[in-house]
Amino acid sequence: MANWMDGIFSRGGPAVAEKVAAFAEARNAVLADNIANINTMGYKTKDLSVAEFQQTLAAAIDESEQTGEPLKLKSTRHIQVDDSGTVSFEPVETQDNILFHDRGDRSIEKEMSELAKNQMLYQVAIAVLRKQNETLSAAIAEHL
Repeated sequence: MANWMDGIFSRGGPAVAEKVAAFAEARNAVLADNIANINTMGYKTKDLSVAEFQQTLAAAIDESEQTGEPLKLKSTRHIQVDDSGTVSFEPVETQDNILFHDRGDRSIEKEMSELAKNQMLYQVAIAVLRKQNETLSAAIAEHL
């Protein structure tokens, strides 16, 4: 985890933070859907693969450092990147230890915990983007 978080603060910060914010936004929608369906009989919870995203982002950071090219994610099993660089994420069903009589595996506590962690990740990414923007604005103002 430290590998890709380091990238937010030092290696291509804005591009990394942008990808992290997009992932967190997409994951937030999936987690919110889980919470909305918490009482739906037979509903199976879904999530985005955090580990897959971390690995993909870390690989993109390493490649960008080695080649000097801009940060570019590559498609994986649950992450799709089109020719324009737009990234989409495919939710996967989660496996939980709790299984109800209707074969569902819903846990409001787990979903709320994941939502809170995801919100913190989003806030960090946005704070990095905001700080980068402030730094750029200050540099432009100095030259004018």
